[in-house]
Amino acid sequence: MKNINQPNSLVWIVVTIVAATISGASVPFLEGFLAKNGGSDTSPPHSPENKVAIKAIRETQVYPDSSRYEGETKDGIREGIGTYFGVNGDKYTGEWRNDMRHGVGSYTWSNGDLYRGEWRNNLKHGRGVFTGYDGLEKRGIWENDRLVKEVP
Repeated sequence: MKNINQPNSLVWIVVTIVAATISGASVPFLEGFLAKNGGSDTSPPHSPENKVAIKAIRETQVYPDSSRYEGETKDGIREGIGTYFGVNGDKYTGEWRNDMRHGVGSYTWSNGDLYRGEWRNNLKHGRGVFTGYDGLEKRGIWENDRLVKEVP
């Protein structure tokens, strides 16, 4: 079992809590997971591939369509932790890798839909909770943007 003090575990917990706080949502899925697992082994299943030492800088990037990114970059691409603000009102806060949502983060669509959880290559992938603008909630394991196993 992994120690909760490992960097990836802490990043996952902090990003999830920060994203939930920003969105005003609670974190019952995370709290239940931690209670069930005794607070250990909380790193995302794909976290070993995130164990790349990078020298990132913090900056704000504004894109031609007026969307913007505020956070860590490496060689001009999104790498590390940051927030993307779409011109349509969409917002993603979390981990980035190679200019894609990758790791743990929270995405809020302009219509009020919200996904909090793990990402891989811009797709929902891993543990996560999707809450629709109407309050309908889907929680469980996601693979390539599809819910493959519901978790109560």
